[in-house]
Formats: sequence, structure tokens, C-alpha cells
Amino acid sequence: METIYESKYQRILYNPQLNIFEEIWLPESEFMNDDIYKQEFRDILKAAQPYRGKTDKIFIDAVNAMYVVSPELQEWHNQNVFAKLIEMGITRFAVLLSKDLFTQVSYEQTFEEAEDAGFLIEYFDDREKARNWLLDK
Repeated sequence: METIYESKYQRILYNPQLNIFEEIWLPESEFMNDDIYKQEFRDILKAAQPYRGKTDKIFIDAVNAMYVVSPELQEWHNQNVFAKLIEMGITRFAVLLSKDLFTQVSYEQTFEEAEDAGFLIEYFDDREKARNWLLDK
């Protein structure tokens, strides 16, 4: 595993054996605000550029995600993050759902537009099932 980005809110890894990105949200994410959220994703996208085209899959471990993404921030995410991920060749997301119901719902709402853009997205409460789905051709 190669760590390509790390902050007190999340960690982004590239797994060359499985050929996937892994985004792991940390409990400290509860204390983010919209500006921090935006900067996190700007930094992640910049750090991921050298890996462009190496994978089309992202495993999101949101079990410890505690930041509720507002509708306005969801729109920002759709316009600024998903567009860049399309350019990088990302097509599939497996999301391990948050323990927090409000965060879980906000993630699902964020990804609704991504599905409309052609991304394949599945939600799971079991890590192994999520990885198996993501790695299934």
C-alpha cells in the first residue's frame, strides 16, 4: 500500500496489488467545516494526479466519517470532484457506510448525481463484500 495523502481527517492509499484507491475516513472528520472539506479534496486530487489512469476503482471506508455534507457542499463535490475523477478514469465506487445515519444519508445524496454521470456505486456494511464487488470485473 502506498499512502498518497494523509491528514487528521482521512487517508488515501493506492493498493498496487488490487489496483484500487482506498479512502479511509477518520473520526476527526467530525470537526471539519465546509472550507476544510473542500481543501481536503483539492489536496487529494492533486496528490492523486501521478496515479492517473492506473485504476478505475475507489474503495471508500466511511465507517468513521462523521462530517455531514450539506446540499450546497454536495453540489460543489459533484462539480469539482467527480468531474476530476472522470478525467482520471475512475468509474466504480464501493462505499462502506458510516456508523452515523446523518453522515450516511449525506454520502448517499452526494453520490446520487455521480450515478447519473455514469459511475457505478454500491453501498455496503461489510468490508469483504465491498471489496469483492469492487474487484469483480
